[in-house]
Amino acid sequence: MAMKPRLSNKEQRRLGSEGEDVVRQWLKKQGYVILPSSLIETGKAPMLEGEVSRTILPNNLTWLQKRAGWIEVKTKSHPTKHENPPRRYEHGLPLRHWNAYLNIQEETAIPVSLAILEIESGLLLMQYVDKLAMNKRGFYMDGEPHIYLSRDDFDMIPINLNLPDPIQPLAERTLKQCPAPTYKQERLL
Repeated sequence: MAMKPRLSNKEQRRLGSEGEDVVRQWLKKQGYVILPSSLIETGKAPMLEGEVSRTILPNNLTWLQKRAGWIEVKTKSHPTKHENPPRRYEHGLPLRHWNAYLNIQEETAIPVSLAILEIESGLLLMQYVDKLAMNKRGFYMDGEPHIYLSRDDFDMIPINLNLPDPIQPLAERTLKQCPAPTYKQERLL
């Protein structure tokens, strides 16, 4: 089977920006007020800077009923199916990103949530990183440490907005897997 080429950095940024826009629209409809930190023009990623540290900011600083929160948005076509224990559907991200979210939460005393826009299911998965940390697992992917989070640990919210086109999978095992359910499940059978 011929593998498709990976998305270029430009295509990845476009897809991520489209997903962030969709989530911002949904958040506003829910009553959130948003400072879109990912749209701050600095020539680089917006940073929280101290004398000896610099950490990339999550995509959005939000307020709902006068309570502040950071919301980092990731756009994914679908979850991956982890066949070995703990047998579950999950989403992964680089460990350095995960550590940045924890650092921002520690430095600002403002909770960080991770929002994953699943294009194929039409779901928005949202949860605080503190709650997601309980069932995370680590693994190396492409030579870099990653964190994998159980899909069932997120709140699943149907979202009816204009979603971007899905990313076509590259790995043969991903091409063969059945779609994830659009509801929470205890474990894969």
